[in-house]
Amino acid sequence: MSDANAWLDRREPDVPVPMRAPIRSAVSTTGCNGISGESLLDASLICLRDALERGEDRSAAVHLLAADALLTWAFGAAVTEGPMVVHSLADRAAAALAALLPGSGA
Repeated sequence: MSDANAWLDRREPDVPVPMRAPIRSAVSTTGCNGISGESLLDASLICLRDALERGEDRSAAVHLLAADALLTWAFGAAVTEGPMVVHSLADRAAAALAALLPGSGA
């Protein structure tokens, strides 16, 4: 079992069942074996892309909530590494979100 899967296993009881598959799929897609703010941000962006692709379909909500959980975990992980890591992650997240959102001009 990868470190990422073990980390998710510890959190899964608190995650609503419909969000578990998108979260695991996104974390797996990043290809990271471990968990870090960066890898969780990458997984969050995957879920956000999935939500945006679904548009107004109700299934988009699960992916949006999964993206939110992963982004929260990303910053939680970054906090343990110090303020500079949080700042760097915030800059990267802001740029990535701006590039993803329609009409952002990025």
